Amino acid sequence: MQNIPVRKANVLLIGAAMVLAGCFGGNAGGGPAGPADITDDIDAVKAMMPTTNMPTELKASYEGGMAVDVLNADAPDPDNPDYKISADLEIGIDWDETMGVNADITGQATNFQGESFVPGDEGNFALDGSLTVVEGSGGIAKEDIPGMDLGGGVSSPDISTGALSFQMTGTLTEPINGASGTASLLFGGIFYGDDAAGAAGTVGGTLYQDEDMLIPDGVVAGEFFLLRKPD
Repeated sequence: MQNIPVRKANVLLIGAAMVLAGCFGGNAGGGPAGPADITDDIDAVKAMMPTTNMPTELKASYEGGMAVDVLNADAPDPDNPDYKISADLEIGIDWDETMGVNADITGQATNFQGESFVPGDEGNFALDGSLTVVEGSGGIAKEDIPGMDLGGGVSSPDISTGALSFQMTGTLTEPINGASGTASLLFGGIFYGDDAAGAAGTVGGTLYQDEDMLIPDGVVAGEFFLLRKPD
């Protein structure tokens, strides 16, 4: 990786995601792999269609990835991101209906890979560190929708859908010069497939320099997906 100046390296740090290393294009060559394209993985989750039989209890582990653009905080331009970053996700969910919208969600984002589009600093890079789900930030909303009367004594079936949200924070470090930054990301999406077999949604957040935690250096926007691991 090129030696990226401290301020620019700080902007890199707002993580984003990728898919499971080794399964979705991990780096076998030893150098930075660059961000993963998880479009096909998100499409595969969404092809399962939104969950219509959301369970009343969900105790499961999920794995997947996220991919985000990092935009200049002073003049964010979605069409011209400063960086693209991806990472792996490992998420655990412990929830039942008695908890209401609260849920015990845990997990990490790791294996951060990215690409810089900043003039003079173009190229792939990797970041050390991880993001962790903020304790108490998890939420699951289950909605029961009664069937509709279609006439002639026929009704559509009842369905139960589900949505989830959680926050991740952590410090990521550029391994060459040690520049670091603190990322805060919010994940929100819906469940897909039979019994919440997967989930997909959006990622948004900010990155703060370690030297000045009150001033955001980067605006983050992207997507994530999760797939339920076998019990």
